[in-house]
Amino acid sequence: LEMNPCATYERLVDGVGPWDFTGGFVPCELLLVGEDAYPVLLSAKKQVLIAVSHYGKGHMVVVSHEGILKDPKFSQFLRNAVEWLKPCPEALVGVHPKLDSLSQVLLGAGTRVQAGAEPSPSMGVFCMDAYDSSQAKGVVEFVKGGGGLLVGGQAWYWASRHGKEKVLFEFPGNQVTSVAGVYFTGNAVEKGVFKVAKKIPKIPLVVPHQANLSLDAESLLRGVSELDLTTGGIPSTLLVHGALSFPLCLDSSHRCLLAAAHYGRGRVLLATHESQLFSPKLARFLLNAVSWLDAGRKGLVGVDPRLKTLCGLLSQAEVKSQVSQLAGGFSVYCCPACAAFLHIPAHDCPAYASIHRILTKVLKRSGIPQVSRHCPVKSNSKEAVLLCMATELSLTMTDCGVLLQKSAAGVCALPVTVEIDGTNPGKTAWRSTGLYLPEGHTAVITCPCLVVGAGLKVQVGCHTDDLSQAKELKRAPVVIRTCDIACQKQSISCLWGGLIYIVVPAKSVLGNVPITVEGAVRAPFFKLGETCERQWEACIRHYPAPWAELAVENLILTVPSDSIHHMEDPRPLLTLWNEIMVAISKLAAIPAKFPRPERIVTDVQISCGWMHSGYPIMGHLDSTKEMLDVKHMKTTGLWGPIHELGHNQQQQAWEFPPHTTEATCNLWSVYVHEEVLGIPRHQAHQALRPQCRKERIKDYLKKGAQLKDWNVWTALETYLQLQEGFGWDPFTHLFSDYQKMSSIPKDNTSKMNLWAQKFSQQVNKNLAPFFTAWGWPIKKELSVELSSLPSWEQDPMRSYR
Repeated sequence: LEMNPCATYERLVDGVGPWDFTGGFVPCELLLVGEDAYPVLLSAKKQVLIAVSHYGKGHMVVVSHEGILKDPKFSQFLRNAVEWLKPCPEALVGVHPKLDSLSQVLLGAGTRVQAGAEPSPSMGVFCMDAYDSSQAKGVVEFVKGGGGLLVGGQAWYWASRHGKEKVLFEFPGNQVTSVAGVYFTGNAVEKGVFKVAKKIPKIPLVVPHQANLSLDAESLLRGVSELDLTTGGIPSTLLVHGALSFPLCLDSSHRCLLAAAHYGRGRVLLATHESQLFSPKLARFLLNAVSWLDAGRKGLVGVDPRLKTLCGLLSQAEVKSQVSQLAGGFSVYCCPACAAFLHIPAHDCPAYASIHRILTKVLKRSGIPQVSRHCPVKSNSKEAVLLCMATELSLTMTDCGVLLQKSAAGVCALPVTVEIDGTNPGKTAWRSTGLYLPEGHTAVITCPCLVVGAGLKVQVGCHTDDLSQAKELKRAPVVIRTCDIACQKQSISCLWGGLIYIVVPAKSVLGNVPITVEGAVRAPFFKLGETCERQWEACIRHYPAPWAELAVENLILTVPSDSIHHMEDPRPLLTLWNEIMVAISKLAAIPAKFPRPERIVTDVQISCGWMHSGYPIMGHLDSTKEMLDVKHMKTTGLWGPIHELGHNQQQQAWEFPPHTTEATCNLWSVYVHEEVLGIPRHQAHQALRPQCRKERIKDYLKKGAQLKDWNVWTALETYLQLQEGFGWDPFTHLFSDYQKMSSIPKDNTSKMNLWAQKFSQQVNKNLAPFFTAWGWPIKKELSVELSSLPSWEQDPMRSYR
């Protein structure tokens, strides 16, 4: 259903005469909050008696007394309401047994009606009174999923029994309608005959509701004598409006800097700078806030990764928290929301639209700043603000070309169909299309109906690092855009342009999926064993996109197109990369074909280091040459990329962070250099020269062989000595064994003892003295157990004792 307020109002009052409220029932006043709810009927004293709203995919009509649902005088309106609420004309309408007279009205109009005490999946609409809270959760889910709800009741009698101050948050009907911004109140409305307004009536500015929000404020400020908001950032100010929101902190100019609100069945607290949400100076207030938001559930607190410092503060108060993106299972979620307003789906809301117009005007007038390797931008500059503003605004648009003010000339208008693999046994994977969307342009994606809603996404761009924390920018902080494939044909636009991917979720079994793309240009793409070498040499390598991809079965390299234009035959290079990936899988003891290919993407700027692991692995543009030059790879080596690929093979079961985080990944670097590239370890990296290794061991032992000093190269040395003593086979056997183990300890001490035990058993040697010499916390009982094995006579640590 389209929520067009004017059209909806006309449908609801079509054929309806004056509203006769002179009967035997006394309605209550309705309170409306938020931007979704609006009135259909006001009394002579401007009190709302009937309202409509929407929630999730569904809609609801709320009337202020159940008698309205039973009175034949309102039959025309009731028929209109049910027809509007139906998700489709033939939808079944469920009616609660208490509203039998409503069933007769609807049956008389030819409506399919089914009696039922609660909504069922077969129903498109459900009609009920407002007095049963036992089914509130199910009704809310019904509406959220797309159902229509017609509900009626009054709360003045309930208020006389339980207190007016409890009505908003405890009256049964409000457990349902509050999610859509409609509340029954304890205020009775005088009887009368009311005219049908020609257009939507205006919402009253003030509605008495008697809810004591000062109790909420007291709870939030308990034990807080002052609020020091000097937390290093410049706060914005809040406009606090609506009956259920309230300020918590005003400055000397009466500007609001902290506020809270009841929202539907939940609660919200808003700070005016993200640094306020983890400031130690505000610890007491933050703990109060989390407690108030939790509302007695004592549930898990989710914390956005950008606020992870808050977890330390919560743990000190023994509040369970977890760093995570927003997901189910949290009682409270804490996150920054600097650009959240722009993403509210309220395009018809004047306040929302006006902000968009103002920001668009600013960007058009000033222009989007140039930013590049040769034209960097300081993070605290006006240019950086404009870059961020442009990105956030573009993410709310289906066509962000208006921000660039460029013509769409030169883009291929003809549709291109590609087939992607929709089956994915591994983690979320990107499927390359070989197409590129130029900056500011819009592509139209068409896919089979069978994959709509199957979890596929369209992604433009592969440079995933968020550079928001960088002191200097060589590109915009965020340059990718992703959207769900929610319909067969949809548009996607990206301000910064990028290669087009189809993102396939884990465990997907869709098979081959044809995807048609209009409005993109072709990008150079070569896959070993699949792409025709003649086509590559003649045309593919010259395709106009600025980024190219070279692929083998287990790896895809994304590099600037100008670095491959000269490459007549990529096969020798990719054959070598294929051997590298086979070696990586062999040492890791995993199948030769990865569940998803690894990716290495080069970028003008990345978030940390020279390269970093992940999906994708990110590297600087300067690393492109070493990855594409076979001669360089075989003579000088390729330590950095293999180091990152090694990171992606590390497993928590045999990792001892933080000691081995930058150590065990280098096992793959050593292995690949020696087994594939033919470069011995002492030449592969200067840190592995014999003299460096000896001095490092001596320094470590001289300091007392303490684990706090056992990391990076020192930690790697332990593993290299084992490899030099026993070869690579024990490692591959152990890596394989660990994959089959179900109960693995989580603490480092226990995990280190397990590794020492298993390696000793694998090589049939007592390695307890060796690991003890390295400062490992070997337990006495393990030393006794391993003493039955032959001693390791060639133990290299003996020469240092």
